[in-house]
Amino acid sequence: MFSRLIRRSYLALALTVATASLAAPVLADPPAAAPTTASGFLDAKLKTVRGLLGTPASPEREKKIDAELKGLLDYDDMAKVALGAEYDKHSKEEIAEFTGILRQLIEKNYKKRLEDTLNYDITITDEQPQGTDVLVKTQAKPLKDKKAAVVLIDYVVRKKGTGWIAIDLIPEGSSMAKTYHKEFTKVIKKDGWAALIKKMKDKLAKA
Repeated sequence: MFSRLIRRSYLALALTVATASLAAPVLADPPAAAPTTASGFLDAKLKTVRGLLGTPASPEREKKIDAELKGLLDYDDMAKVALGAEYDKHSKEEIAEFTGILRQLIEKNYKKRLEDTLNYDITITDEQPQGTDVLVKTQAKPLKDKKAAVVLIDYVVRKKGTGWIAIDLIPEGSSMAKTYHKEFTKVIKKDGWAALIKKMKDKLAKA
C-alpha cells in the first residue's frame, strides 16, 4: 500500500511539472543592448554595412544596405545644413523631394567609398566631443597593397533618443554637408530652385 502511494505521488508530481512546463511562456533572447558610445555605434554600423557589401549584389541586399544607412545617417539634418537659410523658404513637398534626391546622392557616394575599401582594415582612431556632438575619426588601411593610400573618413555623431545618428560625413577633411551647401547655394542664387533640383537629378542619373 505504502509503495503504491509513493508511486502515485511521483506520478502526480511529474504531471504537475509537465503541465507547468507547457503553460510557461517561452522567453525570447533579450535584444542586444544599444551601443553606449558614439564609437561603439559607428563601429557596429560599419561592420554591418561592410558585411552586406561583401555579399553578392541583389535587390534584397540593396534594401538591407539602404535600411542600415538610414539608421546611420540623418538625411533630414544633412538636408537642413546643405540648404542653410533656403530650407525655410520652400514647401514641405519641395523639401521632401530635395531630401529624397540628396539621400540617394549621399548613399551612392558613400557606398562607393565603402566598396572601394572592402579590402581595407577600418579602425576608429579617435573620438572628440564637439559641443553636444561627437567627432569620430576612422582610417582605412589596405590589407594587401601596402602602397595604397590610407583613406580617412570622420563622422559627426549626435545623440538621438537612446541611440546615435551621424549628421555629417567628412572624407579627407571635407564636410559633405557643407560642400553640398556651398554648391547648392551657388546654383540657387544663379538659376533658382528648379534648376537645382534638375542638376541634382542629372547628377544622380550619372552616378
